[in-house]
Parts: sequence; structure tokens; C-alpha cells
Amino acid sequence: MGFWKKVEEELEFRGMSRKELSAMSGVPMTTMNRAIERDSNPFANDAIRIAHALGIPLESLLGISQSAFATEENSRQIALYRKYQHIINTLEAIPRAKQQLASEILERCAALAAEQKS
Repeated sequence: MGFWKKVEEELEFRGMSRKELSAMSGVPMTTMNRAIERDSNPFANDAIRIAHALGIPLESLLGISQSAFATEENSRQIALYRKYQHIINTLEAIPRAKQQLASEILERCAALAAEQKS
């Protein structure tokens, strides 16, 4: 399966449009549409920007097996990142001082939850 087919599947999975991906990645819609129509390989910088915008490893979009260099722990970390990517993106969008406060609030919530389990 080619790069663009994998991108299309990821967009469908996320309920995103090409237009949204274009805005998030900075890759022009015309570039994406042309490449998809031709089923051509993307330019390296476009592929990197698209993978980054989707929050997934470039290797997965290129069809490179990650098993050669991914450990079970790496896979777990990637799954966690994908699960909580929206929270991370939200934290990154606020000023540093507020990030610290948000982090402390999350830590307090986790501590309260742990106490309630006991």
C-alpha cells in the first residue's frame, strides 16, 4: 500500500479531510491532490510534515516495518501518545506558566484517583 493510501486511511480513521490535513501540515491542497491522483511519492519534506501533523511515525506511512527498531515499550509509548495527543497539543498551545499549573492539576487528579482505589 502506498503513502497516499495510508494517509487517506488515517484521515478516514480520524474523520479528517484533506483540507484539514493541508492546514495542519502546511502542504498545499493542490500538491496533495496532484500526488494522490498520480499516486506519486511525496517530497521528503512534505512526507515529514504530513506524518508530524498526523502524529504518526513517518515509517508507518512509508510502509517501513517498525518491528526492526521498535521495542514493546516503544509501541506502548506510541499508543499512549496517539491516545492522548489531543491533550498534549492543548498543553502545547498554552503559555509555559499555565502548562505547569495544568500539569500540577493532572498530578493531583491522579493522586486522588489512586487514593480512591485504595
